[in-house]
Amino acid sequence: MITRSGPALCLCDFAWQAQFVVICRTRYTRTVVLIFEILLVLSSLLITWFAVYVVYRLVTDERKQHK
Repeated sequence: MITRSGPALCLCDFAWQAQFVVICRTRYTRTVVLIFEILLVLSSLLITWFAVYVVYRLVTDERKQHK
């Protein structure tokens, strides 16, 4: 007769803990990736806005000087 005592119980506990760690790491990784993707999009928008603003200022300043 096989009972649930000794090493078998420890292996079950260890397997559950290992699975929990994998789930936590997966959630952590997804969260970190999401944060960096949001930062990437925001920085891209900022760079694009600044480039358009610089071109706008160059064009409007040039028109004022020729008048």
